[in-house]
Amino acid sequence: MSQGGASMSVGCPHCGKGLLIRHAADSVVCPACRGAVALTDRGAQLISLVVTTGHDISGGSVTAYLGVVGAEVVGGVNLVKDALTAVRDAVGGRAKALEGEIRKAREEALAELTARAVDRGANGIICVSVDIQLAGAAGGIVLVSAAGTAVRWERDVPR
Repeated sequence: MSQGGASMSVGCPHCGKGLLIRHAADSVVCPACRGAVALTDRGAQLISLVVTTGHDISGGSVTAYLGVVGAEVVGGVNLVKDALTAVRDAVGGRAKALEGEIRKAREEALAELTARAVDRGANGIICVSVDIQLAGAAGGIVLVSAAGTAVRWERDVPR
């Protein structure tokens, strides 16, 4: 996409919310649904590519290694709203608010990782790892980093 510095608005193909694009980019992450969206001359399209923790892609062959891609997300947990989390943890219950924040941050990191791989021309990411850390007073900050190797791959042709 090239807009020469002008802003443009497109709809997210996944959730339908508007995406305001303020700079030239090939892909973005939708702030509403956190889906990776490719920006093309035909408009916004969902990015779909193989993402795996494995070293190869089952049923296919890697044709090009495009380098390591990474994404980081920092999210906060509302400690006032979730004051009962500490009590639940102490008695062995689940801290659903914290689990939700971690899940949301992980999904956003993977969507950003996908968008960055597509910007390099990838149609897959292998060797993906995700690291989750809690920081701040009483674990009020969620840090998620994701990394993998962007690749181009092709399906193996049966003989």
